[in-house]
Amino acid sequence: MNLAYLYPLYTEIHDRMWLTFAGQKPTSAKRHEGYWKDGKEHGQGKSEYCDGHAYEGQYRDGVREGRGRYEWPSGAVYEGQWLAGDRSGHGRFELPSGAVYEGQWVKNSRNGHGHYVWPDGDEYEGPYVSDEKSGRGGVYTEADGDQYTGSYEDDVAVGIHTFRLKNGDTGRAEAKPTATGSWTFETIQADDGCNPDQFACSSPKGKCIRKSWVCDGDNDCGDNSDERSCPVKSCPRDEFKCGSTEHKCIRDSWVCDGDDDCGDGSDERNCRDKTCPSGEFKCHTTDDKCIQNSWVCDDENDCADGSDEADCNNGNGGSGILDLANLGFGSNSGSGSSSGTFHVGVHSFSFQNGNNQGQVWACTVSISFKERCSCCG
Repeated sequence: MNLAYLYPLYTEIHDRMWLTFAGQKPTSAKRHEGYWKDGKEHGQGKSEYCDGHAYEGQYRDGVREGRGRYEWPSGAVYEGQWLAGDRSGHGRFELPSGAVYEGQWVKNSRNGHGHYVWPDGDEYEGPYVSDEKSGRGGVYTEADGDQYTGSYEDDVAVGIHTFRLKNGDTGRAEAKPTATGSWTFETIQADDGCNPDQFACSSPKGKCIRKSWVCDGDNDCGDNSDERSCPVKSCPRDEFKCGSTEHKCIRDSWVCDGDDDCGDGSDERNCRDKTCPSGEFKCHTTDDKCIQNSWVCDDENDCADGSDEADCNNGNGGSGILDLANLGFGSNSGSGSSSGTFHVGVHSFSFQNGNNQGQVWACTVSISFKERCSCCG
């Protein structure tokens, strides 16, 4: 029953502030509205205090007891259970910084199981003793999702903790104190068998690579797990950024050189038609690649499309006599013979008069030979 409706309200001017009370006024309250019993707040009520504090909730015999919400002038807020005027039981406490604690309280201190969230998103959930993290089984979760479970003493992590990282890796880490009163975790051994300075590939299990190889643009694991979830990378001015591989950069000089350095072909697309200098062979489908003439028909694919090794034979592949008189060796050369087959490439020759011998380079099968190394006078 609200006794304010049974008894007249007592109102007086005090320090130029209006004080309104139902029954006997509390000495520290600026304003109180609610239920009373025997001249004391009892039941649901709302109080505003002279120093800017405010409380709305349950009272018992003039003290806060039951469930209530208390606000500080700084912006801090507690909402939860009260006992004998103290925060006791389950409650939620929000700080002006954005940090939040929710859990058990005993006489205004965090005691028992609680959950604390820092403004940066890191979290702790576990036991508290006398307002400090203390005991076994505390779980610390970093904002990025990495999680560590272990013991705490005097509000800091201690000893060996098990961990589960956001990528699913598990293992053990040691808690190391810092000069700021916090701590860091240093990996001792991952459950995948890899050392702290190594990365565990997804498949095959048990394969470890150097951490420096992760997100370097190369598929070192074989399943590309070392190149997944990599941050987008900006390339320097003198480098080319590959298309589908966002974190890989290559030298500008490697672009349109006929080699797929990116792995997705983006460095060889939209290349302009290129004319090769004298003494070089132009690959057919790789527009901008030129190779030395001596590399043609040497049984090695120097062009990515293999055009330097195509059509090397003239059809019969046999040997025979070629007329070398008109190939620029002079009038005393006479005719000569090729000791090689009739294909593009190097042919040994000797003139019929026996005076000269050497080698010629066949540019085409049926048109002409060019001198490569001649002993002609």
